[in-house]
Amino acid sequence: MLNQQDMTYTAKILYSCLSNKNWKSVEYLANLMRISVGRCQLILTQLVMAGLAVEGAGGENFKRCH
Repeated sequence: MLNQQDMTYTAKILYSCLSNKNWKSVEYLANLMRISVGRCQLILTQLVMAGLAVEGAGGENFKRCH
């Protein structure tokens, strides 16, 4: 299980990689961050639930909220 501090640090970096204009795919972000697609998807979903990011219609693209 991932510890909370590591998850928070990774989420902070992942959030900074998101753009508020261009959609980024989960695969692109996972590759950029060098983390698994599953972990990236989990963090992005949490960012959406927190109201910091929005999810595209297919659920595979994300961007920052304005």
